[in-house]
Amino acid sequence: MKTLIELCQTLRDPTIIFCSSPKSAAEVAQALIPSIAPSKYIATDAANWVGDNYHPDWHFVRGLRKGVGIYHGRIPRALAHYAVAAFNSGVIRFLVCASTLIDEVNIRDKNVIIYGDKINGRSVDFLPFNSIQVRAGGMGQHYIGHVQLFNRPSSNPLPFAGIPILSQLDNTSPSLLRQNDDEDLTTRSKKRVEAFLKQELVDYETLRSNVGIDQQGQIEIAKEISSNLEKYVPMLKWRRMPNYAQVSGICDLIWKPFRCSRLGAGSAVNAKQLGSKLIRLHHAPSTRALIQEAFACCHDADEAVQQVLDFLNLWANFHFPQLLRALDRIQKDVLQKFGLRSGDYGEYAAKVENRFMAPSLVGLEEYGVPLEVALKLHRYLRPYSTVDDALANLRHLPLEKMNLSGFERTVVEDAQKRL
Repeated sequence: MKTLIELCQTLRDPTIIFCSSPKSAAEVAQALIPSIAPSKYIATDAANWVGDNYHPDWHFVRGLRKGVGIYHGRIPRALAHYAVAAFNSGVIRFLVCASTLIDEVNIRDKNVIIYGDKINGRSVDFLPFNSIQVRAGGMGQHYIGHVQLFNRPSSNPLPFAGIPILSQLDNTSPSLLRQNDDEDLTTRSKKRVEAFLKQELVDYETLRSNVGIDQQGQIEIAKEISSNLEKYVPMLKWRRMPNYAQVSGICDLIWKPFRCSRLGAGSAVNAKQLGSKLIRLHHAPSTRALIQEAFACCHDADEAVQQVLDFLNLWANFHFPQLLRALDRIQKDVLQKFGLRSGDYGEYAAKVENRFMAPSLVGLEEYGVPLEVALKLHRYLRPYSTVDDALANLRHLPLEKMNLSGFERTVVEDAQKRL
């Protein structure tokens, strides 16, 4: 790290630093920010806005004030998009990123630093290395580009890339094998899924419908429900919106069978905490409010921000809706076998997925408009029933008549140009 920092202190041209993971990118950025001398490369308006809406001491904010942008999958997409745009326009000088930016072709960098020899936990082979190498020089922006390596480039040939569902290797998950028709399964694969066909707790088609969900965990949940109907029928028969006890009960039911402790980057450490955080979302709090609550407990801005973002992006937006929909199919299957009324969780899963806000507004994040800005514009974007409706109305907004900050106007204008 010391050598990297010393190198960066000598560079005056646009520089992109590829790191092996989001965690590595955050560590590099946190080390780089205090070592960079003040310069013309700053993004004050953006830093002020992000500081007001997230936390002023978050390293993403401190980086913008020193000309350092950060791009990786654990940062809100609109903010990461802004970091790239600011780097391309010369507003910031350094862009610290994870491997997710390798395939971007419009990065205007003169210097490329490859820090680390792994991408997403795997060694860098010559294909991604060459992809990074050819971008030095900024796609025609500079006559000469420089690549700095902190490890020897791999000369090994590309590894064999098999498709698990087709190759049916011994380590192929039975949940993937179940997606094949019976006649397409090998003899060995048929033996591996035979146990799941013979059990009677939950239908094979239910297991098959829950793509990517551990099949043994599904059976464990079905067995648990069947063994104590008196407890689980009141807890599971809700529709549309659950109460606090039902949310807590569901989290407790899925936690061990679905190995939830491995999910969400540790943003929920147990079933009780997961349930509490989900209930908190019912009131659609701002990201800033959630961060302030987390900061009050840990007293560390970076930890508080990342914990909240990980929960929102990983748990609320992905893992919980996916697991809840799997549980929905399982409980319907089991309770109907006993002739009992089952629940229906589709509406609630969708609400959690969108933080109990309008999906059309949440979807604007993918186009570079932060949720907080979309909420500020919502009355001007009406009527909208889909993201396409909101985008169509966004395209024609008269921004000069609106009370927007410099940063807010920048991101909306950028979105309008790309529509």
